[in-house]
Order: sequence, then structure tokens, then C-alpha cells
Amino acid sequence: MCVDYDQKTSLVENKMLKLQLKSIATCRFKAKNIPEINTDEMKNDLEDFTNEIVSTQRVDELRQNVMDMQSIVLQFKNDVIGQKLKKQMTADALLAEAKKKQ
Repeated sequence: MCVDYDQKTSLVENKMLKLQLKSIATCRFKAKNIPEINTDEMKNDLEDFTNEIVSTQRVDELRQNVMDMQSIVLQFKNDVIGQKLKKQMTADALLAEAKKKQ
């Protein structure tokens, strides 16, 4: 008896589901009115934004390169050993410098 009852309830449930699917399928939905969107303007805005970002990145990179170059120049100016190596290494120059120190 329980098996028959379960089978009948499942049949009734299936029929109800099929009925619901049929009623949903026959129901007509109204199309929503979608407003016209100007995509060309949006694309232009996006391109302008990316160009602005790229230009700011370039400016930042240039600023960093200038700061690096300034630090290199300062190090080069403060390099005592390098300046000594640039001087002439002739015997006359060494004698003249030794006389200056005395």
C-alpha cells in the first residue's frame, strides 16, 4: 500500500511540474525597453583615461630617472679617488704637488 501511495504521489508531482512548465512556456514576457547608450563616447573616454594613465606613468618614470641621475652626479662629484685618477700622473706633476704640500 505504501509503495502504491508513493508512486501515485510522485506521478501527481510530476504532472504538476509539467503543468507549471507548460504554463511558464506559454506565458509571453514583455521586452524591456533598453535605453540607447552611446558606446563610441564611452570608448573615447576609456581611451583618454588610458592615455592619461600612460602619460602619468611616463612622467613618473622620467622623474625617477632624473633623481637617479642627480644622485649619480653627486656621487661622481664627491668621488675623491676618481678625481685623483683624472689628474696627470707624470713625474713633474707629482713633484709639483709634493712641493705644494710642503
